[in-house]
Amino acid sequence: MRLMKHPSRNISRIIVVGAALTTCLNAPAIAYNPPRASSADLVSMLNAQLAPNTRPAYYLDSSSGKRFLFDRTGPHALLQYEDDGEVYALNTSNGPRGDQFYRTDTGRLFLRVTELGNVIVFPMGDRQGAPTSLDAGSGAIIPPPHPADFIAELELLSEQMTDVLGVAPTITVNADLTNYADWTLEAVQTASKGLARAKARKDIRVNAISLRLGEKAGLSIEGEQLLIAVAPADGFAGRPSSEAIVRALASAR
Repeated sequence: MRLMKHPSRNISRIIVVGAALTTCLNAPAIAYNPPRASSADLVSMLNAQLAPNTRPAYYLDSSSGKRFLFDRTGPHALLQYEDDGEVYALNTSNGPRGDQFYRTDTGRLFLRVTELGNVIVFPMGDRQGAPTSLDAGSGAIIPPPHPADFIAELELLSEQMTDVLGVAPTITVNADLTNYADWTLEAVQTASKGLARAKARKDIRVNAISLRLGEKAGLSIEGEQLLIAVAPADGFAGRPSSEAIVRALASAR
């Protein structure tokens, strides 16, 4: 184990470790292992985005008045609200009458697209659904940028989480993930949002976040530690959503 230090900061909460971290992730107290919708690697995902079969577009959500971008050009359907940094990777299933259903990694129904192409959005807790209207065309949702200073960005996120958690959590990263700094940082950003949403619902205690490289997204909780498996080959589907983190923390004792 070695502590990574930044020349201009006292980095005491960012740790890069070797394969030993995987041992503690093999026996989670609360497991979250969503089905893997695709085994495509990152290159094929990007190629799919460059050759779309359904054009990405903005839709206006009548229930909230907000716009969201819906992108079905890659192996995973992606959705992002205009005022929200999180990208939701949705699992697709076919329904009666040619409808298609799009669900989050927790299994919650998010969208229904009818045979005629109408898009119905299902806000959290709403089983009836609300209509949307096509607003504007758009380009595909692109992967996150590679951070200029990975360690410094993680340290900043740790500091920002102090207001939510009451303590700056230690962030531990498996050394294998340093080759995927873009997706790892995005996973921590998503986890930060999930922690804030969970804290708004109940008192939670998290003082550490550990990340490892996995074949698929994974999430577990051990004590006051959040354990996350990141699968960069699955893009935005390769990490647990903020919704999954909220659900896991709500179930934790």
